[in-house]
Amino acid sequence: MECVKIYGIMVIYNKCLKDSAAYQCLRHQEILLTVCDNSTKDYGNAQIAQADGIHYISMEDNLGLSKAYNRALNDLFARYQPEKKDYVCLFDDDTVIEKAYLEAVRNSKAEILLPFVYDGMGMMSPVYMPGRVAARFSSEKEALEAEAGKISGINSGMAVHAEIFEKYRYNEEMFLDYIDHMFIMDMREKGIYPEILDIRMEQNFSAVNDSKEAAVKRFRMQKHDLKIFYRKRPLLYFVVVFKKHLKLTLKYKDVKMMFN
Repeated sequence: MECVKIYGIMVIYNKCLKDSAAYQCLRHQEILLTVCDNSTKDYGNAQIAQADGIHYISMEDNLGLSKAYNRALNDLFARYQPEKKDYVCLFDDDTVIEKAYLEAVRNSKAEILLPFVYDGMGMMSPVYMPGRVAARFSSEKEALEAEAGKISGINSGMAVHAEIFEKYRYNEEMFLDYIDHMFIMDMREKGIYPEILDIRMEQNFSAVNDSKEAAVKRFRMQKHDLKIFYRKRPLLYFVVVFKKHLKLTLKYKDVKMMFN
């Protein structure tokens, strides 16, 4: 039987590895993990990773998720030279990963896998995305029955054949948001579609728990990435941004959120 290796990339931001749910789940599992640190100050992560025998990269500042992923991918291919059918798995630092996840990935042959990821509002990934506007599925059953060419999902927990990452790198014009959906859109153009991995994960998605001030700051950053994602569909960009303004206005009960 072919031995499939699993490589992991976990990006951490302004947090100690001891406080990272994903790191605590992964550090003793059968995965070749790379931690890429986007923190703006020293949390002692280099020493923690070294003590655990985990490969560590410091970006020395917050240069954005796309640059962190690309740096880690370049390092991974130079260091390990993975086989085409090995998997590269991506993780946020606040995702809880069960042991069953790695076994399920190892036993799959899909080119891209998306597990079920839940946040405080319910199932946040995968999402229904027939075009470039995402909507949450109402149930896992609905997601499993959807056409592969109409689903997308977040990066955390996404597993990708190493063969894809031999040639693909993330668009570094984008800082943080929608780089996962851009990846799926780029794969659709190549006729490659994700499959859903029937494994459940939990995530503390910051946007659910953000203060109003943090939400304003995050949304201003997000609009930059959305402009790039909708570059060829400018009208759709304005529609999506308007809806997000409205959602924040209702969430924080502050009409000023329509203009931030």
